[in-house]
Amino acid sequence: GPLLYVLGALGLAGALLALLGLGPDVRGARRTRYGGLARRPALWLLAALFAVCGASTNGVMWNHFTPAAHDHGIPVTTASALLALAGLCNVAGTIGSGWLSDRRDPRRLLTGYFAVRALSLVSLPVALGRGAGPEVALLAVVFGLLDVATVPPVAALARSHFGPGAPLALAWVNGAHQAGAALLSWVAGSVREVSGAYDLVWYGVGGLCAAAALVPFLGPLAGPSGSARSQGCRTASSASCGVRS
Repeated sequence: GPLLYVLGALGLAGALLALLGLGPDVRGARRTRYGGLARRPALWLLAALFAVCGASTNGVMWNHFTPAAHDHGIPVTTASALLALAGLCNVAGTIGSGWLSDRRDPRRLLTGYFAVRALSLVSLPVALGRGAGPEVALLAVVFGLLDVATVPPVAALARSHFGPGAPLALAWVNGAHQAGAALLSWVAGSVREVSGAYDLVWYGVGGLCAAAALVPFLGPLAGPSGSARSQGCRTASSASCGVRS
């Protein structure tokens, strides 16, 4: 609608101002080298983690839950209301996760989030088969609480591993999130067309989330710099963080 046009125009105006050099003066700021970040294994692990995150949320749940519920005889309006409930729970989940990420190891938080998300996804076919009952509502609440809750601990890990390069690292990680969402959205639709059901989709994406639960403790993320309160790149040399003056 009109709001989208207004938002799009504002975005284009901001990009134009930046291109014209009318943005904030950053001549004294430290710049991040793309190649320096690309050589860091931690970046690729976080990108893989967020690709699974996007696949299981935007890619599958938000795009295919309503038609999957309709396949089981649940009215579209009821399925949409359940998604709205999950969306409302996003707010509480994100705020709570931010609070926890400042006080707990973000790796443990991510492992817990993805493990519970995996359980909720593989439980969904059975819950949908019972109709629009309390089981589906409970899964909507759980999924909503964990949906955007992955962002604060990932941001904490990026800050501890990349220091001043964290904003650029997060940009690439979020790009992986969108790529994972796009790919799994297409895959889920294709599976539904071929098999006539979404069951394989829920089980498959649940398996991906179970695997993602192990990623925070792999490779460079397993070191002490994985803690949100650790020094990480903040005490490392600029070169090791992919940053130069």
